Amino acid sequence: EKGKTSQMSRVFPTILPEDKGRETKQQTGNSQLWFFLLTLLADPKNKWIIAWTGEQRFFKVKNTDEVCRLWAEHNNRRENANWDTLQRTLRSCGTHLILMAVPSKTHRGRNEKGMYGYVIEPAHYIKMTREQLDEFIREHCE
Repeated sequence: EKGKTSQMSRVFPTILPEDKGRETKQQTGNSQLWFFLLTLLADPKNKWIIAWTGEQRFFKVKNTDEVCRLWAEHNNRRENANWDTLQRTLRSCGTHLILMAVPSKTHRGRNEKGMYGYVIEPAHYIKMTREQLDEFIREHCE
């Protein structure tokens, strides 16, 4: 059945595996998108743009236009990035088992709009322990 396998494989483990070997930079020297989003999440001033939900390592992109603007600025581009393009990049993060869209709880086969979750433990990449990131998320989640 079409789509069934990919839907079933989108299970987020309760305790995420640590994978400290991921590249955080592209060949151009700029951050990978998954790492860029993680750095935004690590700054409480960005809660109006992107925020942890408080459930596992899930987060919600609240202002797609601002994420696109910041991503373009980060990559020294004149024009803002397009959210559709960024979503395609985020989907490829799923195939590399870094982060994935969070499946909808109410609509089978769909995703929660703007919600993603890390499938590897991201704490190491922002120089925190798992426990420190847990505490940070508790203090700063929406």
